[in-house]
Amino acid sequence: MTLETAKELAKNSIDKSNIVIVTSDSAIYLLNDNAEIEVIKNHADLNKLEMFVIKSEEVIEEKPKKKK
Repeated sequence: MTLETAKELAKNSIDKSNIVIVTSDSAIYLLNDNAEIEVIKNHADLNKLEMFVIKSEEVIEEKPKKKK
């Protein structure tokens, strides 16, 4: 999934919440605060899903994982 595809999926939900996240399994999450983002991030990591933050009050950067 690309960011553009995620934005297209979320276009009808963008005004319903402060934070909108789309995962690569086409799930759309409408969150109320930034603390909830970590829960979705953990879910995405455990299920090997991509996560796209479509709308948020603050910019969230994911740090690349270090390879050992």
